[in-house]
Amino acid sequence: MMFGTREAFEYMECADCGCVQLLNVPADLSPHYPSEYYAYQQQETGQLKKLVRRVLDPQRAKYALAGGSLVGQLADRVLGTPESFTWLKQTDTTFSDRILDIGCGVGLLLQQLDRMGFEHLTGVDPFLERDLFYRPNFTVWKRELDDLEGTFDLVMMHHVFEHMADPAAVLTAVRRKLDRDGWLLIRIPVASSEAYETYGPDWVALDAPRHLFLHTYESMRRLAEATGFTVEHTKSDAMPLQFIGSEQYRKGIPLMDERSHVKAPNASIFSAAQLADFERRTAELNAQHRGDAAAFYLRRTDAE
Repeated sequence: MMFGTREAFEYMECADCGCVQLLNVPADLSPHYPSEYYAYQQQETGQLKKLVRRVLDPQRAKYALAGGSLVGQLADRVLGTPESFTWLKQTDTTFSDRILDIGCGVGLLLQQLDRMGFEHLTGVDPFLERDLFYRPNFTVWKRELDDLEGTFDLVMMHHVFEHMADPAAVLTAVRRKLDRDGWLLIRIPVASSEAYETYGPDWVALDAPRHLFLHTYESMRRLAEATGFTVEHTKSDAMPLQFIGSEQYRKGIPLMDERSHVKAPNASIFSAAQLADFERRTAELNAQHRGDAAAFYLRRTDAE
């Protein structure tokens, strides 16, 4: 329903752990990742805005991680705390740590971290057209994870893991790339959520057939333990899209349709009161670990 093709796909839900898995995965998924798919689009930014962010973002980052910067504090108040720091602070990541983002597309998040002063950034995505060399210590490679050299202090997968056909093999490969005391951060949609229970096949995060596995907290715990990891902690970080997209699907409006709130928020089918209610309910569900997305923080079981 993202692009309105209305193709039907069959999923299986595990009666034991609750994981939802796509059956009969198409042999060729490339038609379901068209050129306008968001992960492969660069964001255009005005030159003045770029200059301002280049000056302020490092100060804002230093304040967000360690505090003590008056300029950073003011920038944080005006621009807000970067969303990425709500994840990074949980991992004690420093500006000199080696960071790997798997399935990063053109590296939009890494570009943000680069502006903020992080020194060693690597991305990997086999579906890119070519390697992207941003600067000497910041490259996004068109290759598979096993073909990547070196190890990392922090490995991230932001809404990528659900697209992978063999989750256990991926975690095993990641473990080889993660330093013994490093962190693995996985952010994914979760089926152990009120949105999935409410909307079922109209749940926006089901996103057939791109999402092959919709894990639960329990299935992620089991998978982590089976591959040499332990889940240190989790954080529910769903967005109001869990309601906006799912309500649209119930009305037959694809996410990328011109009528969609995502494409035309000024002509939204939702009232201001409805949107405010979606925000309120999302915050409540996240506090209860019932939102439809979560961040999982994993460590190697042999970490010191």
